Parts: sequence; C-alpha cells; structure tokens
Amino acid sequence: MQPHRIDVGEVNGRVFLHKAVIGTFPGIAAVREEMRGDRSLVGKLHFARRSIRRIGRARRIAVEIDLPHSDTRAETRAGKRIERVHSVAIANNAYDEGVGRFFSRGRLDRGTLTLYLLKRLSLGGLVWLALEMLLGRWRQDEALVIEDVTEAVIRTKRREVEVMIDGEVERMAMPLAFSIRPRALCVLAPAVDHASEQA
Repeated sequence: MQPHRIDVGEVNGRVFLHKAVIGTFPGIAAVREEMRGDRSLVGKLHFARRSIRRIGRARRIAVEIDLPHSDTRAETRAGKRIERVHSVAIANNAYDEGVGRFFSRGRLDRGTLTLYLLKRLSLGGLVWLALEMLLGRWRQDEALVIEDVTEAVIRTKRREVEVMIDGEVERMAMPLAFSIRPRALCVLAPAVDHASEQA
C-alpha cells in the first residue's frame, strides 16, 4: 500500500467521495433506508414493489443549471440553462465505460466533476441502461446528457430538496453549489503498476 492523493467533491460545503443525486432516486434510497436490516424475501419484494411504483409515478422536474466555466475539450459551455429531467447526478470524476464496469472509476484524480442528466425514466429504460452498462456502451444512451465540469450550481423551484450523497439521503437548501477539490484527500491504496498502464 502506498499513499495516493485523490479528489473530493463538495456541495454546499458538504464533502462527497462518490456522487450526489437529486430527483427520483433519493426517494428510492429513502425507501431502502426505511427497510434497512430487513433481509427477508418479503422485505425484498416489498422494496421492489415500492421502488417500481415510485419509478412509475416519477415526474420530470425543471432545474436551472449554471456552469460558471466552459471547457472546450469537453464541449461544455459556461452559462445558465433550464432542463427538464428525472434526475441529476454529479459524480466525483467520470464513470468508466467498459464491459461489466458498473459505476466504476479508473481514476480519482482528474480534477473534474461529471454531470449526468437523466432526461427520461421508465422501468424498461432502466433495465435497458443496465444492459448497456453491462455491454460497455451506456454513455451513448439517448436518455443521458453527460458533461465534465469543475463547478456547477443547481436550482429548482423548491427551497429544499432531498439529496442522495454517497448513498445517504438528506435535505439541503437551494441552490446546490458543487465544486471539485483536486487531490484534497490522502488515502492508502495498492501501488500503481506504471508499466502496465503504458502497455
């Protein structure tokens, strides 16, 4: 094991290591929290039924996305715009695309956040997206908009929203100000084989 420095994300002063999500999915995570500890078959079926019901009743929300800085390499333009989405996720560094790579990140020190906008949501669409992730070509899904950013401000009409931060749900006041803190956290990790990286 060797020390490595990795990025951390931040939203309204709250640090996150994986991702922060608003929209439909925090509600599903809240159902999971209610049933934490119930590992019975009946409990799992109850969770599946309630989750499917929430997805079926999900409605798009209008969000204002303010990107203070542009990134010509990532074709991300600065400015404000309104999007109608089912969910917004901002991840600390981008998820990789590859066969069987579910929410995997090969690097945690690129110094970027990645904005994921889910424009459409249905049970069939989620199953299809999971299949695309399994096959390694999910980034081309028409329901997704993906942008690399270093800062973002998200606003909705509500004064507070539920935010799922690294899997846990909490309420946060609007607006949500996101930023990246490059290489701010030192962790112990296996030594990197640079020879295999170059190959």
